[in-house]
Amino acid sequence: MKDDLSAEPIIAERKKENADVIPFTAKVLEPKMTVLEPEIKETEAKPEIVLEVIPMQSRNLKVYFAFNGHDWEAYEAIGVPVNAPLTTVTKMYQHLIKTSDASTFDFFESAYQAILKRRRDRS
Repeated sequence: MKDDLSAEPIIAERKKENADVIPFTAKVLEPKMTVLEPEIKETEAKPEIVLEVIPMQSRNLKVYFAFNGHDWEAYEAIGVPVNAPLTTVTKMYQHLIKTSDASTFDFFESAYQAILKRRRDRS
């Protein structure tokens, strides 16, 4: 079976029309397809991430104290994060004592003492 794109019918037709013209042979070229895909080099090792879950004992770092019939969280009352170092807790406590109303002194003192007691017990 011949392709419809064959050059032979074209040549035969031109021979009939132009007998004095030198015949030529035409060659039908098939288009080449280029597939663009990323190259994967087998020699390159892909990095592998492995996550390992290690069970840890969680410690409750919060310190509660009772004042005026209610339970309060000491770090929250002082205004510092639970994992704040003792120097930061002390500086904030001293700042609150200096700048707050005298009626709140006992509240801040109770919070600070609860934090100190918890730190001594942990050590």
